[in-house]
Amino acid sequence: MTKPGPPREIDELSEFLTEKFDEIYDKIENLENSNNIAMKIEISFSGVGKEKFSYKRKYAAKQSKSG
Repeated sequence: MTKPGPPREIDELSEFLTEKFDEIYDKIENLENSNNIAMKIEISFSGVGKEKFSYKRKYAAKQSKSG
């Protein structure tokens, strides 16, 4: 008997969360004084194996040269 893999719903949930976190991050990034943003979210799913969803994204302010 083979060990069952993670349910497909885990992949769908991970994709959904990534899209939502990207939307949130983009809104934060557009705020004034947003030059030092780092967002790290880690969610562990319990019940089936040790599935883990991890989301990391960093933003560095763009240097604008006035000339």
